Amino acid sequence: MGDDDYDQDGDGFASAAESAEGTDCDDLEASTNPDATETWYDGVDSDCLGDDDYDQDGDGFASAAESTDGTDCNDLEASAYPGAMEDLSEALIDHDCDGSASSVGLYWDSSLEWSGMGSIRLGETSDRFYISVVAEDFTDSDATVYFDLGVAAHWDNTAIEGEAEGVVFWSEKLTVETSNRQTLTGHDMLFEDDTLYGVMGTLEGTSRTIKLFRSDTSGNTDVVSIGDNYTTDIENMTLWQDDNGHYRFASCDTETSNGRIVYALTNEIRLDDALDPNGFLYQASTSGMGDPAGCVAQMTEPNTASLWFANEGAGGTPMEHVFNTTSSDSSSLSFSTGSTYPGFSELKFADLDFLFDDSQNDSWIAGTLYLENKVALYRNPGLSGVYSEEAVTLLQGSEAPQQVSLTHSPLTNTVLAAWTSGSEHGLTWWNNGTAESAELSLSFEPTGIEVHLLDDGVHAVVVAHSSDTIEMALFQLF
Repeated sequence: MGDDDYDQDGDGFASAAESAEGTDCDDLEASTNPDATETWYDGVDSDCLGDDDYDQDGDGFASAAESTDGTDCNDLEASAYPGAMEDLSEALIDHDCDGSASSVGLYWDSSLEWSGMGSIRLGETSDRFYISVVAEDFTDSDATVYFDLGVAAHWDNTAIEGEAEGVVFWSEKLTVETSNRQTLTGHDMLFEDDTLYGVMGTLEGTSRTIKLFRSDTSGNTDVVSIGDNYTTDIENMTLWQDDNGHYRFASCDTETSNGRIVYALTNEIRLDDALDPNGFLYQASTSGMGDPAGCVAQMTEPNTASLWFANEGAGGTPMEHVFNTTSSDSSSLSFSTGSTYPGFSELKFADLDFLFDDSQNDSWIAGTLYLENKVALYRNPGLSGVYSEEAVTLLQGSEAPQQVSLTHSPLTNTVLAAWTSGSEHGLTWWNNGTAESAELSLSFEPTGIEVHLLDDGVHAVVVAHSSDTIEMALFQLF
């Protein structure tokens, strides 16, 4: 009859299994061939392309609606799948499949494990993104366990997803658990292209110590103690550079009722000496400060640094201390008494964060307010002395507001806060006069949260953690 001996079903295509030039993936079914129209979710590869019949958009995830093992919440959108980067500018698409198009779902790289985590800091260099953590225990991807250390995981800052590309150990690496464990109570870090500069507080037995460190990106690190036997737990630390390139840090006492601020200057972070000859370390007691929250310092004007904290001694009122940074020793340090601003005296903050936007000459405060049950962003334009509420998110639950973290981008004129309040977690931001908010989707209740706007001013990273759990997400704002 002249039939093609390699085309049993007569659909015009030779069998791929029986003929070297055949393309028919099922030569017993005439409706299956390379020219056929695919019918999705019937379990048949009708067009012989070899695709997963339950993954119509080809993103590598089977449809949750059509497959018992599927996890893709939108199989018509290739940018939507579990763990995808959420784009909050596309309000109708749930990109990360966390159940809401207006929320950001968090995930983590399971090859790195921490326990007993303290503070977390985020930072970016010209080509790397870092998450710095202090922890009692850390297990790397080779299953090696280290104790009582600080470590920074890092990624290419154009591909912040999946497993970390490497880690930098920036404190002493202990592979043997000592009987007198050292607790890293707090830290802060500055990230430069080839060097990490930082400060941390430690508690070993009853001895409290402040340490400075400098580490290169290969983990070659030197650490020196600059003070011992403090009565203060060294937490809520802020490290910054002043207008002359000098390193300074400040910390608030978080336990004693009399209140104490630790403040230090060093012309450079030197590892051959405790402090350089023109540096000093200073402690100032502040009557009625109580147990402060926040404690964040930045340069705001030439030779002037502002330190903000929520004063528990005044019920959570946000207060500012101003440092004259031209002083060269502790005896001449100008340390003003705490002050507040119009409209702030009645506010009660559970936590706050502070930043200065030198591109606009504006200062910003983000706060979690427990009486008003809200998260708000306050702006002091041109350092006028008057803070106005620019963005607010009302909390729905009954849990007391907790931590807040603030970041900004001069490129897009954006200020972004991430916050947590019991079972509620979210984002609140301001962009060129427009206020927005979104939810964060976590699998646990965090004890800390940090957020960082990347240099492009469009993408951001948020990290939440408890003592033994950490989750993160990269997302897009606009």
